[in-house]
Amino acid sequence: MYTRTVFLIVYAAARVQRAHFSIWVPDAEGAQQGSRIHVVGNPMIGYFLEFKRDYEPLETKRVLQLIEIGPVLVQHLSEISSEAQDMPRNNLEMAATQIQPPRANPNFLTTTSSDSQTWMLEYVRHLVTLGYLDEAAIDIVQSNQDPPQVGIRLRPTAARPR
Repeated sequence: MYTRTVFLIVYAAARVQRAHFSIWVPDAEGAQQGSRIHVVGNPMIGYFLEFKRDYEPLETKRVLQLIEIGPVLVQHLSEISSEAQDMPRNNLEMAATQIQPPRANPNFLTTTSSDSQTWMLEYVRHLVTLGYLDEAAIDIVQSNQDPPQVGIRLRPTAARPR
C-alpha cells in the first residue's frame, strides 16, 4: 500500500507565547505544496477549524519546524471533488471535523487554556484511534508542546524577560 508522510508544523513564538501547531500533508510524497489542517483563534474568542489548500510551508516568513509524525495510507487522502475551501475533502480532514475546536475561556489570563497545541494532540489521538497514524505520532506531538504555564499571564513590563 502507498503511503504519504504527515508532518507537524511548529511555528515559533515569542518566549512568553505558545507556539502554533498545524498538520501538513503534502499533495504527493516529497511535494512542496499540500494541505494544512489547524485551528485558528485565541483563548479570548475561541478557535475555528481551517483547511488551507496549496499551502507551501517553506514559503512562509515565519520561523517553523517541519516534524514527521508518520505515514498515512493514501486511501485516507483520496480527495472528494469540492470547490469549497472550508469543507473536508478526505478522511484526515473529515476526522478533524470530529474534534471540537477550543471555545472561548473567560479566565484566559489566569488559567491554562486550550489552544492549537491541545487541539492538535486531541486530533492526532483521534487519528491514531481511527488507525490512520501509529501511536508514536502522539509522543511526537506531546514532546513538542510548550509547558502549560507558557503564555497564560500578563506581566508588568518590569517583570518581562529582556
